[in-house]
Amino acid sequence: MPPHRPKFLFLYTEAAPYLLTCLESLATGHDAEVHLVRWPVNSEAPFSFSSDRIHVQERDRDRNSDLIDFVNKISPDAIFISGWVDRAYLRVARLHRHRGIPIVLCSDTAWRGDLRQRAASIVARFGALTPFSHAWVTGEAQAEYARRLGFRSDRIRTGFYSADTGHFLPIGQRNLRSREQNWPHRFLCVARYIPTKGHQYLCDAFAELAGAGAAGDWELWFAGTGELFDQVKNSTSGKHPRIKHLGFKQPAEM
Repeated sequence: MPPHRPKFLFLYTEAAPYLLTCLESLATGHDAEVHLVRWPVNSEAPFSFSSDRIHVQERDRDRNSDLIDFVNKISPDAIFISGWVDRAYLRVARLHRHRGIPIVLCSDTAWRGDLRQRAASIVARFGALTPFSHAWVTGEAQAEYARRLGFRSDRIRTGFYSADTGHFLPIGQRNLRSREQNWPHRFLCVARYIPTKGHQYLCDAFAELAGAGAAGDWELWFAGTGELFDQVKNSTSGKHPRIKHLGFKQPAEM
């Protein structure tokens, strides 16, 4: 018989192209069958998705039974779930945990120690996260949150997320020679315009430095969109002549 080809299932809320790149690397580097289920594209991050190696499908949030049937059909060897906000995803986790396969919570949420997180850590210890066997997080602050949610240290892995190095490294290498002669004086912020990202603070700080003659010939460019886009763009500092708001850009445009 041919060797078993591993199957991995990723159940996601919002997915970005760099995730797809990571999954393609998983598929090609380990001869794996990889499935990605994601929520409909967010208007604040309208990424285009296409892949010849990954099976990508949109989650129909009105037909949970279809999701259960789909997962039963592919019978994955491991399931990765982004957070715990989707109840249907959690139901999938509970139904398949008894098979003994890894059910992995994926998270980029850092431990802040606020009241909400402390409450979550208490609730989690009463079974809210029992469907999960492991946590895969981005760094140590996120690992601390996972420990407080009840995950043992030997069941926590860091390194979640990766840059799309295959796309961006060659661009940097091609431009390196010209940059040795004339390095472009631009700060580039790529982030959604939401309160936690601090766009307004960055605009205010840069405009203050520029006004004081302490910013040289540097410029500040933003790429992205979101609920605060118009507010930040039209603010006094956001309209500074050396600040540019480029709007949302697909990865190929970056």
